Amino acid sequence: MRVFRVAGPVLLALLLLSLLPLAAQAQDRTLYWETYDVAITVQPDGCFRVVETQELVFTNGTFRFGVRTIPTEFTSSIGDVVVSEVGSGPYRRSTSGEPNTFDVTQAGGDLNIRYNFPPTSDASRTIVIEYTVCGGLLYYPDGDQLVWKAVPSNGSFPIQNASVTVRLPDGVTITNYDATGPRGAATLIDNGQAVRFVASEPIRPGGSDFAVRLQWPSGLVAGQPADWPDEAYAEMQGQRFAYQQRIVWRENWKYVFNTFDEDELYDLAADPHELRNLAADPGQRDVLEAMAWRMWRWVAETGDENMLTAQYGMFRFAPVGPERSI
Repeated sequence: MRVFRVAGPVLLALLLLSLLPLAAQAQDRTLYWETYDVAITVQPDGCFRVVETQELVFTNGTFRFGVRTIPTEFTSSIGDVVVSEVGSGPYRRSTSGEPNTFDVTQAGGDLNIRYNFPPTSDASRTIVIEYTVCGGLLYYPDGDQLVWKAVPSNGSFPIQNASVTVRLPDGVTITNYDATGPRGAATLIDNGQAVRFVASEPIRPGGSDFAVRLQWPSGLVAGQPADWPDEAYAEMQGQRFAYQQRIVWRENWKYVFNTFDEDELYDLAADPHELRNLAADPGQRDVLEAMAWRMWRWVAETGDENMLTAQYGMFRFAPVGPERSI
């Protein structure tokens, strides 16, 4: 028995030591994006073409491929994918994994573009990825919009410089625009037909995506929005009865029922970043009650007995009661 008492810690130590080279090897593989520039061209038919030019600098270890993952939710389709490399020309579509090829696969709600290049270390490559998005615009009476996460943050490596340029069809001018993510500046160009966003700071690993939004008068760009659900519902259970939330999205409205705080109501078309809570606005009382009523319908249909039957006082401060949903 003494042998096993001694051998156990010794074997554990040896195992940990054997894993150290693997951990060191993973940590030795490093890179960064010197530039990540995105050009988006909105087409008259309502689709938009995206061209991403990524200059990758490989600083440690050997790399052979990269993957660009694009969420497909809130779109009808993403296609016409083309990959090329500055100085090497177009890549060929293939599942072989050979250098100078790329492949496109769908996994869940994501489109994955894998591009393969010759083994690279202590060097840089500039990869160009192009694709067309259809059904990705938002259509509202007060103005149609493009909202797009153009430069995704990376969980491990930084992006030193990033820019996004969006261009509308001829005869269409931008009426509103903004961006989220890194700090930076935006400039209207070409008589208001295009806008260029430039980040003034790096995008750190695990930081916020560089997303842009712009708006133009409705009816000037054709197309239909994606076939999204008219309504969505979510629950946040919190800690037993504390910090409970029920959330309803319908058309351009979002309603949040908070058990221990004021309710929230947002017009996402006019306020996509949810900066103006309209729950206390007398002019929106009808909308508030309608959204609360729909919340109770969801509560009943999903069997949310915790909300539906609880007598805890804070659960009964909604604008309308559950009896309207039954």
